[in-house]
Amino acid sequence: MRHPCLFFVIKYKGKDNMKSKKLNLIFTVLMVLVFTMASVSMILVYSNNKGKENSPPENTTSKTNQTESQNTPETEKPLKNKKVAFTFDDGPHETRTIKFIDELHKYNGAATFFVVGNRIDINTGKVLKYALDNGWDIGIHGYTHKVFFDNCTNDSYNSELSKTAKEIKKYTNSDTFLLRPPGGRISESRLSACPYSIILWDVDSEDWKNKSENEAEKQKNIDKIVENVLSNVSDGDIVLMHDIYENSYEAFCIIVAELDNQGYEFVSVSELLGNNMQSGKIYYKAEKANG
Repeated sequence: MRHPCLFFVIKYKGKDNMKSKKLNLIFTVLMVLVFTMASVSMILVYSNNKGKENSPPENTTSKTNQTESQNTPETEKPLKNKKVAFTFDDGPHETRTIKFIDELHKYNGAATFFVVGNRIDINTGKVLKYALDNGWDIGIHGYTHKVFFDNCTNDSYNSELSKTAKEIKKYTNSDTFLLRPPGGRISESRLSACPYSIILWDVDSEDWKNKSENEAEKQKNIDKIVENVLSNVSDGDIVLMHDIYENSYEAFCIIVAELDNQGYEFVSVSELLGNNMQSGKIYYKAEKANG
């Protein structure tokens, strides 16, 4: 069957003048081009439709599941409706103290250091400033840790306090208002006149009894520290630990992970006690003050 365009061209060729022949030639070329382009276009449309027929169907179920997954809330942790204040004595330690700060930072928490003045130098002083900048409290524990405040001379007592306070101020540019006497010991007469709040504890981790890192004892000691805290801690407690022992740090990591799951918030002593804090008073936990 002849194409209509070609039939028209053949019929038109019957004219014999030169001008008509030229026009006929031009017209023929144009018709061939139009025919060619139309044919190519039809082939492309056919190929495209064929490809769609052979392609796999869109996985709408997968998209639906993905949307549902995005809208599904993660398992929620318990609300932070309990507070505990961890406290650390006998530091600062140049390498270990900062590890406690960074671990608690993972939980947006803070705690309190009671420091020994003669252990503060340019390096450990930077650690104390880092702690303060992260919301921790810094308190006095004594300058030498060799003097007990229930039986020492007044000169020794005053020196232990003033020298430690001076070192804290030097490296943190902050005054302290907290005191934990070595061994928790202070005479009644000194207590009543003390310019600091006396912070003792309600839960003793006894990490100082379980500090051995001997291979045969290390894990048992860590487990004991963990047990001592988790089996006794409750809302509002002040926990005694030390930041100079490696076992204490490893146990601490386990303890805070578990307490976080139980809905505890980790706070400094000043945040735990708040407006209840007074100088010359002994505090064991949030709701208990003796003096």
